[in-house]
Amino acid sequence: MNRAIVSLTAASLLALLAGSAGLSWAAEEEQADATVEYTGGSVALAMGYGFGKGVLHYKGMDYHFIANGLSIGDIGSSAATLNGKVFHLTRIEDFPGNYLAFTAGATFGGGGTGAAMRNQNGVIVHIGGTTAGLQFTLAPMGVAVTLDGPPTQSSTVGSTGK
Repeated sequence: MNRAIVSLTAASLLALLAGSAGLSWAAEEEQADATVEYTGGSVALAMGYGFGKGVLHYKGMDYHFIANGLSIGDIGSSAATLNGKVFHLTRIEDFPGNYLAFTAGATFGGGGTGAAMRNQNGVIVHIGGTTAGLQFTLAPMGVAVTLDGPPTQSSTVGSTGK
């Protein structure tokens, strides 16, 4: 199966799920408040567990974070490298928390995945990227995000910040 078709299908399913669940999808023209990079993995057999680490680029600083989550309706295992945009983040204290996520993706050797997540503070994260392994996901997921250590000066050129 062509990777582009799998990625497009996953993105379409994700948009459909997010819309039907009432998850606020930020408008394409809306300016992101921050960006994220994430690497992690997941294992699942009907119920899944995801884990990984990432970096939030916010107002010229890098904030390392850890994300762990559970999903339902997930089968297989995969590793992922994801990038995304963060919306409605007005202060760093609002980023950590418990996110409700809707994910869609398919991995057969290599593939794509995407998620729209929102936490109890109204922070929205749109994330997507490439995966490797064998996994099919079309599932709601709960994700706990915690900051991991003190912030550092951002080394990312063009780091998002207001």
